[in-house]
Amino acid sequence: MSIYKDRDGGLGGGTDSAVLYGISPDGKIDRHFENSSDPASVPSTIMCIVEDSRGTMWVGSYVHGLAKVDKQTGKCRYVPLKNLPGSSIYDITEDAYGNLWIATMGDGLFCMEIDSAKIVDYQTGDYGYLINNWITCLLRSRKELLCMATYDGLVCLDLETRKPAWDFDYSILTKHVIYSLYEDARGVIWIGAAPGLLCYNPYNKELA
Repeated sequence: MSIYKDRDGGLGGGTDSAVLYGISPDGKIDRHFENSSDPASVPSTIMCIVEDSRGTMWVGSYVHGLAKVDKQTGKCRYVPLKNLPGSSIYDITEDAYGNLWIATMGDGLFCMEIDSAKIVDYQTGDYGYLINNWITCLLRSRKELLCMATYDGLVCLDLETRKPAWDFDYSILTKHVIYSLYEDARGVIWIGAAPGLLCYNPYNKELA
């Protein structure tokens, strides 16, 4: 379900069957953790894995929410989001200010300060940010925008001000489900959506 590369050149992988792997740079599986009856075991249905700028591993689960993982032992500390221990997490990304942004399916967007663990939630209708609480993926762009693919279009926030990236229509492709986002070397954002593949230029705000 998910894969990531750590700062040491190793790979980590999470599966739908509640297994978390660690793969060394030489290709050997040197860590293998499974979900069990132990409440500190790894979650099932791991959708995303992130190593933050402090070297800490975080995993997002569709079933068990957000967990901070000890990379050596596999033991987890689960972090509830707004009294929602089982939030269905689809994606996590870190910004330049020491925050983790967490996308959920149905519970909106959350921002957690890594050092203080303070959590702020963003829901549909709050602050005028979100138009849909179902977020399939996140992209931190070169322009320090947080781009959110939702079930009702693409929304981008300025990560410095935490306000919509532009004052006019802040949602692109409203009424369309967006599944994936990719930024190329030019800073153009490619959008995998229900209507097909599109590209958005954040510099001139053109969609093609």
